[in-house]
Amino acid sequence: MLAGIIIVIFGGTTFLAVSLQVIHISGTTVVAQIAEAIFGRNFFYFVIQITTSLILILAANTAYNGLPQLLYLLAHDHYVPRQFSQRGAKLSFSNGIIFIMIVAIFLVIVFNSDPHNLIPLYSVGVFISFTLSQYGMFKKWLKEKDKGWQYKSLINVFGAIVTGVGSVIIFYSKFFEGAWMLAIAIPVIIYVMVYIRNHYAEVKKQLELKEFAPYYPRPPGMQVERYALYCSASID
Repeated sequence: MLAGIIIVIFGGTTFLAVSLQVIHISGTTVVAQIAEAIFGRNFFYFVIQITTSLILILAANTAYNGLPQLLYLLAHDHYVPRQFSQRGAKLSFSNGIIFIMIVAIFLVIVFNSDPHNLIPLYSVGVFISFTLSQYGMFKKWLKEKDKGWQYKSLINVFGAIVTGVGSVIIFYSKFFEGAWMLAIAIPVIIYVMVYIRNHYAEVKKQLELKEFAPYYPRPPGMQVERYALYCSASID
């Protein structure tokens, strides 16, 4: 249903843009030009503009809801600092919210508040995330084998192939428009996340307590849980 709605809305907008011969003009958007050509500068034109603004605000708010939650999950898997798993006074992931705020401010300054410069990064990132999610669902069906998993896995395979091909096409076509930065940013982010995970693994290894105390050595073959009970009983 969502795909059908997107096809109708995006297809209709594309049809109107082609029919009205709308081109990119600095200081205005394609939607604004279509609305002005159809309605003129009247009430319905401003309704379109206000609605578009509200949709963009909702889309921006989605990132502030989703990324802190994602950082929380990654923190539990030790791929990002554990501070991202902490909740603030209002039980929200404050560190994640502050982090995305800093990144957003940085992008606004670097790209001079021009959304057209960010579109290549956004479009490639969206299709990559679609591909990974479809592939993840395919692995889920193979692992759990729930009712109807055969045709469901085929749907997700098809989705992964389509979005994967789309990712390659968009990355190639938008490479010199800014998408080249992803070829650097994504490997760097992956390297940093793996480095953080290895760091936590090394710290865990260093802090591992193999003996409760030198006075209570663990008998050979005794499990850690039984050994803890043994030590507690000895102290009592």
